[in-house]
Amino acid sequence: MKRPFALFCTALLLVVSGCLGTIPLGERGRAAHVLRFDDNGVFTIVQFTDTHLGSRDAGLRDDSTYALLDSIIRWENPDLIVLTGDIVRFAWEPQAVPSWRRLIAFFDSTGVPWAFVHGNHDAEVRGYAAVDSLIATARNCLYTSGPDSLNQPGNYVLPVLSRKGRGVSALLWCMNSGAGSSEPSGYGWIRANQVKWFRATSERLKTQTQPNLTQLAFFHIPFAQYQTVWDARTCTGYKNEKVCMQGKDEGAFAAFVEYRVNGCFVGHDHTNDYEGTLEDVTLCYGRASGYRGYGKEGFLRGARVIKIKDGVRGFTSHIRLADGSLAERPVHTPGTALPTP
Repeated sequence: MKRPFALFCTALLLVVSGCLGTIPLGERGRAAHVLRFDDNGVFTIVQFTDTHLGSRDAGLRDDSTYALLDSIIRWENPDLIVLTGDIVRFAWEPQAVPSWRRLIAFFDSTGVPWAFVHGNHDAEVRGYAAVDSLIATARNCLYTSGPDSLNQPGNYVLPVLSRKGRGVSALLWCMNSGAGSSEPSGYGWIRANQVKWFRATSERLKTQTQPNLTQLAFFHIPFAQYQTVWDARTCTGYKNEKVCMQGKDEGAFAAFVEYRVNGCFVGHDHTNDYEGTLEDVTLCYGRASGYRGYGKEGFLRGARVIKIKDGVRGFTSHIRLADGSLAERPVHTPGTALPTP
């Protein structure tokens, strides 16, 4: 016989699933891995980004990437792992399928629930359905392709339950920011129908959430506002390259402001790792985690680690580097020279 809290969890997951559409794998994953705060009221997320696994010449670089992933998971002991795109480079080369299988086996072996969002390279050749078919073999992955009505699949929300069973204390939004485009930036964006889905889902979930709700959004390509926050606000961390931003703004950032999303976490630009707050939304880069992608000498690979507390709105974060150290966080004020590592 199920206890009341278990019944509540099941009911809540059905509510959330109803907002997402019916995806058999995703629902199994959610049932097996109810996310909740630990006994100390803390929930820890490790964000890996731009692993770029599996290209022809990867060789030992893939092994180095897996060593980094394994070390950081052991050091940080997360409750959830999120990969923010560009996971397997040049998808559907001959190396891509075994590379996805190796990645799935690795993350499943950790015993930690994991999720991901699509990057601009993840579905370059065969498309999203090919990736989804491989993810169907994963045991611990919480990814779902989301509503069929959205032109860019991989939009879903993960609720984190209060440790005392008093509803949802955090919502983790995972969204697909697209691939390439003919826009000046050359990149895709979060489309208007995805924004509409976010708004509608937010409204449906209001009755399930606590007053001091923390909301975080994960996607791959940064908003144009990542450049704005660097130019206009005090930021911490490094900006070693231009912001390769989304091709259009169809209202995603404005919707995040309206619905009080606390933080956004992206990748895409491998040598940026800064964060800054604009209109009460903290815009954060992850730290590039893969050795296959481009980098910068002296700028070590790593991961961003995010901590949220039950009943406390907001989050804290730090960047853990491949050597086990914490990344320095220089302060940048508008109009000053760029900090260098």
